[in-house]
Parts: sequence; structure tokens; C-alpha cells
Amino acid sequence: MQYSAWITQDAQHHRHWQKVLAQVAGLHLSTIRFPLPDFGTVLGGTMELHGANISLACFHGINFRSKSWALFSLKEPCISFATEAQEVSSSDLSEALDVHIEQTLKFCLGASGEQPHAQQHQSMATVCKVSRNVLFPPQFRTLQEWFHYAFSCSEIDEVDKFPSIERDNADAAAQRSRSSKQQDPNHTREVIFSLPSLQLQLKTSHWQSACTPDISDPKPKVTCSFVTEFEDHIFVTVDAEAFFFLHDLITSYIYEKNRVMGYSQGYRVPSPDPVNERKTSRNEKTKAEVINKNKEESQGGPSTSLGEEEKKQSTFETEIFTKDWRDFDCKTWQLEPTVRLLSWGGKSIEPYGVDFILQKLGFDHARTTIPKWMQRGFMDPLDKVLAVLVLRIIQIVREETKSEAEQRRRLNNR
Repeated sequence: MQYSAWITQDAQHHRHWQKVLAQVAGLHLSTIRFPLPDFGTVLGGTMELHGANISLACFHGINFRSKSWALFSLKEPCISFATEAQEVSSSDLSEALDVHIEQTLKFCLGASGEQPHAQQHQSMATVCKVSRNVLFPPQFRTLQEWFHYAFSCSEIDEVDKFPSIERDNADAAAQRSRSSKQQDPNHTREVIFSLPSLQLQLKTSHWQSACTPDISDPKPKVTCSFVTEFEDHIFVTVDAEAFFFLHDLITSYIYEKNRVMGYSQGYRVPSPDPVNERKTSRNEKTKAEVINKNKEESQGGPSTSLGEEEKKQSTFETEIFTKDWRDFDCKTWQLEPTVRLLSWGGKSIEPYGVDFILQKLGFDHARTTIPKWMQRGFMDPLDKVLAVLVLRIIQIVREETKSEAEQRRRLNNR
């Protein structure tokens, strides 16, 4: 497991700001008289995304020709992410410095605020199951045709407004206008979830020690605060088959992602290490001897342990990228929307709790699972991007400072 220290630091602990904070320590800026302190400087950044629609179609199969797919539609979304990192005194009273990181993710639907009460029970987000009624799949050649095929039955999505190179052609524009007028009667749409305007805020506080923790060390703590506010009810279908479909779809996508990542990361080359290089040379010699020995053995003979060792190594590397080596503790959990059921017969049915619905979707421990997934899926990549951008800016400032100092030195020598 010694060879995996580099992979562990990069994949699990998400230590993005250590190098950036080291670069900014004692930095001389032309705008201020004194250099920055050796520690205590706060670095960070923000990223925001506003849009009219976000549309996602996930086909339940290997390609677009699948008979069923799920539509995830968002109207007027607003996503904001902010992060701050600072070096603080170590908790173990040593001279080393820990890093404290505060991250905030805000997500809103219907953020424009235009006519908030103009329409009662207005859906700002839907999760739908769409099924093709005909036997054979379509034979489309352009992306615009596939977009129209996948989203034509949705009431929220406006894929016809999405920029397309094909629309620059008059013939393509005429064809699009004809196709937009006709609805697809060969699709069956079933609404699984219908969400109103809402606000979601996830705050996470990370404490990272000065040294990268080993696998045997205690996991770094992540304190979470998850607060939501819904302006109306959440409408949920009563069809159990739709829940099974959505659960099976999400499970299949997660399984496929883990399978692909496990395959690719199993062949990832770590950073050079003299100890590992010596071990590699010995392993190559041993591997060559084993191969020669296998060639001499008859078929059905005893197998060597090389295959088992390779399987263990591949399993360990796959485990590194599929597990999160941080310990999440959600101090504040506020997810209590009112749920109403979508019934076909118009009968009043006793609504389920949101915890029951989350359990049917596979979230057995939603208080930990949802913040962890949002942290790994959204906040970790955005934090890494901001850290890289800030590091590059600091490097540019250092280069400009050095060039200005050299120019002053040359002028003084003249």
C-alpha cells in the first residue's frame, strides 16, 4: 500500500489548498506596502450559474435506442458555490499548520422572482418517465432531432431554444419548424416527481491536518449543515413501478460509473518513487519467471498466485476511488417538505413521509448520503477548479514581481 500514498492524497482527502497557501505565504504585492503574513491569509473564490432551463435525459439502456428513459428538468435554476481556505494552528499543539476550509453551495429554483404567485402549484422541476410506444427506434442523424425526440413531451424543457449549428441553414430551420408543430403521439410520459420553487443550502466545514493522513489514521472530519425551504407541496406519483424504474436507472448508472472508473484507475501510473522502482524491477523479473514457468506447465496445472495479487492490487486501487475517506457529520438537517400524491382516480390518499420516499430510492441514510454525494459530485470539483485558478494567479503575480524587481535592479546599476 506504500505506492498508493500519492493516489490516496489526490483521490480521497481532497487537499486542494495546501500548495496554494504555501505559495501565498510572504508574498509581496505592489498594491500593499508590507508582504502577506506567513500564515493566516484567507483564500477562496465563488462560482455562479444562472439559466432558464437545465434538461437531462438518461436512457435506461446502452444507447439512445432504449425504449424508456428518465427526464430531469429544471426551470430557472440558480447555483452558487463559495469556498474559503485558511491555515490555522494545529490542534495537536505542534508547530505545523492545519487547513480550515468553509464551503457553501446554494441551489434555487424560480430565482427570478417574476410572478411568484401567478400560477398555483407551478412545477419548477420534474422527474418523468418516458416510454416509446412503437416497437422500432427512430433513425435520426442530427442531435437536434434526438433532442426533440427525447424532450418533446416535456412541459418545462425548451430544447428548441438551444443554439444549434443546423439552424443556420434555411432548410434545417424549415424542417425544425415543421417538426416542432407536431407532437410525438408515440410517447407515454409519467410524472414521478414535481417540485415547486425551492431554496437549498449546504454548508460544509473541513479540517485538514498538516500531514496527509494514512489509511490507518482517523478520518478527517467534515461538519455539514443542510437546510431546504419549499414554497409549495412536492407531488409524487403513487405508481410503485415508476419508483422501481427510477431506482434501477440510478443504480445502473452508478454501477457503470464505478466499473469504468475502476477499470481506468486500475491502470493509472503513480508518481515515480525510488523504492517502488526497485520493487517494480524485482516484480518484473519474478513475473517473467512465472510466465516462463507457466509455459512449461501442462494445461490444468496448478496456477500461480500472481493473478490473485494483481486482483488484490486492482481491487485496492478501485476501492480508493469509490470510497470517501472523510467522516461526514450533519449537525443541521432540515428536509421536511409537504408531500402530495398524484392519483389518477382523484381519491385522497394518505401522503407518505419524505424519509419513506428516499428509502424507496435507495437513500437508507439520507442525512449522511445526500450531503456526501453533493460534496463529492459538485463541491469537490468546484473547489479544485477554484484552487487551481488561484494558484495560477499567484504564480503569475510572483513572476511579475520578480520581473519588476529585476528591472529596478538594472536601472539602479546604470
